[in-house]
Amino acid sequence: MDNLGTIITEPMSEAIRQIRILQGFEELDDPRQSDRCLYPLREMLLVALCAVCNDADDWMHVAEWGRHKLEWLRKWLPFEQGVASHDAFSRLFGLLDPEQFEACFVRWIHRLVPGLQGQSIAIDGKSLRGSHGAGADMTHVVSAWHVQRGVTLER
Repeated sequence: MDNLGTIITEPMSEAIRQIRILQGFEELDDPRQSDRCLYPLREMLLVALCAVCNDADDWMHVAEWGRHKLEWLRKWLPFEQGVASHDAFSRLFGLLDPEQFEACFVRWIHRLVPGLQGQSIAIDGKSLRGSHGAGADMTHVVSAWHVQRGVTLER
């Protein structure tokens, strides 16, 4: 179904399935006032991680992906209020501590791909000038350089 589908659909108890995709983010602090939040941090992280792994490249696409996959997402978490708006995603991720988020993200990747632990992957991204117009989205290129193996992956 998608890049994370194989991770999520392994047979396991419901409680473990709900947590597995977010392992690594347990220590991420939610900077919002908890009594004023409609959308739990875990739900927003799940949508953002899955959407980005499925080619969402901005908060509008993340929110749209989440709305489109809401019933599937409810297999893992309640989503009682549905999926947050693109503005809510933008605000939340703008408030998160970038160093703490990076540490959590690295833990998450190491759990997904344990063979990469201790290795360096340099990520670079570019938006191609002149690639948008007449209603078309701008073209983005992302490169990942595996330092130890000398291999580049581009998308």
